[in-house]
Amino acid sequence: MSARATWLRLCPRQIGNQCLLMIALGGALGWIAPGQVHWLQPLASIFLQASQIVVMPFLICELVVGFGKLSPSSLNQLARRGGLILLGIWLAAALLVVVLPQFLPPLVTSEFYHAGLFDVQQPKDLLTTYLPDNIFTALADDNFPAVVLFSCVLGILLQGIAERDVLLAPLAVVRDVFKRLNKLVVRLIPFGIFALIAINVARFDSSQLIRIQGFFALCLISFVVLTLLCIASVLSLTPLRAGTLWRIVKGPLALTASSANLLIALPMLVSNLQEQLPSALTGDRNDRRVTEMGEELAPLVSLGFSLPTLGQVASLIFIPFSAWYVDRSLDPWTTFTCC
Repeated sequence: MSARATWLRLCPRQIGNQCLLMIALGGALGWIAPGQVHWLQPLASIFLQASQIVVMPFLICELVVGFGKLSPSSLNQLARRGGLILLGIWLAAALLVVVLPQFLPPLVTSEFYHAGLFDVQQPKDLLTTYLPDNIFTALADDNFPAVVLFSCVLGILLQGIAERDVLLAPLAVVRDVFKRLNKLVVRLIPFGIFALIAINVARFDSSQLIRIQGFFALCLISFVVLTLLCIASVLSLTPLRAGTLWRIVKGPLALTASSANLLIALPMLVSNLQEQLPSALTGDRNDRRVTEMGEELAPLVSLGFSLPTLGQVASLIFIPFSAWYVDRSLDPWTTFTCC
């Protein structure tokens, strides 16, 4: 029996289950034989580069076409309801950043203190980030926020043009081409995850865990609390059920966990939403109204990737932890202003 036939027989058919299996296999290889994972580096590099090549052109077409086809009522609904939900999510994460570090035990001294811990970094120029001099330079530099903002504005401005379909029609074809190209890249995802997990586990230093166990505990508690909050919010505010939600996120979740890159999981997440949403809403995948709704969701997911995510806000917990780590704990008000 050939290797391909063995793989097809033993491996789960769904890409999400394949990713989960490869996380376990890659972790086992990296733990058992850390000196033998160097040969996986080319595979990991090829996978990451191939994933990033597809995302940016797909993103531009998706946003321009999606926002160009949105109705004014949908845009108003997005601004009102979506903005309110987004603010609630950010507030929940910010509260955890402020509250959880207050439960850290008193620390008299720190033997791991070093003078560079509180070096002041130069602040980022948000104006230049979102409004670069040249959009093509932003594309070359993978300036994701600038590309998203530019594409969203183009899509929204198209709504006031009578002949917008002349531009939207070919862009939709180009978007579909990149969707098909993404399907080719998807076939590499389980193998790329296997390589990335094995390499990361092999590089892990157990002594580092002892030093930062407090930070690990804070992150674990934050992850559990915010995950439960997100699941409860989605299940209560949408018609999705728990099983459908898991089928949508398990593949992108495994890919993001192994690569630490949200961006490359975007096409898979959009595809899973469009596949699972019709049956979740009406039970009929061919319902035209629900299919159009799935098309409207695609640019919204892409737009969400350019905004601060729940995990990015929660990651600010490192600031009060670092202060506690060197016995210079921040008071809650200082922590809140940092957020």
